[in-house]
Amino acid sequence: MKYFFSLLICLFLLSCSNENHVSITTEYGTMKVQLFDSTPKHKENFKKLVKEGFYNDLLFHRVIKGFMIQGGDPESRGSGAGQTIG
Repeated sequence: MKYFFSLLICLFLLSCSNENHVSITTEYGTMKVQLFDSTPKHKENFKKLVKEGFYNDLLFHRVIKGFMIQGGDPESRGSGAGQTIG
């Protein structure tokens, strides 16, 4: 059975002190993510999307406890828990 967690991303912010780190703030707390220079195009695109507010209010639509989370689907904006998206 698959579990769907409705973990709402309230806000993505670039850290002012270091442009290689991003803070992801959710209703459950804040996660800090490190961006690497070995993927410069990915890093710059991600930072651009963050500054544009693309990730605001998106869901983590795939959660595997103890392993990974996946988000970024613009169709998840406004979706409810248990709703099929994508």
